Amino acid sequence: MQVPDELRKSVVFLMYLGKAENEKLAGTAFFVLGGSPRMPCLVTARHVIDGIRQQSIDNCVYVRANSRNGGLIKLPVALFRAPARILKTKSPPAR
Repeated sequence: MQVPDELRKSVVFLMYLGKAENEKLAGTAFFVLGGSPRMPCLVTARHVIDGIRQQSIDNCVYVRANSRNGGLIKLPVALFRAPARILKTKSPPAR
């Protein structure tokens, strides 16, 4: 199955500053439009954020994306201790 270009272009890398103040790759995320009014939301796995919370020295996650001109963009996002908003799906019925 081929992934549409619109989705591939929304994927970013998540990084953090480690103990020696060096950047560490933690995982990936992607943008979706959600809510009302439709706002961009960044989606990743919970274990990625949990790992950043444990290892980061500045309590930030850095969102790294490719720019249109071929460069890189890094955006710092502060982490906070609010409960994570988790979307759960029902398990398929047992057979």
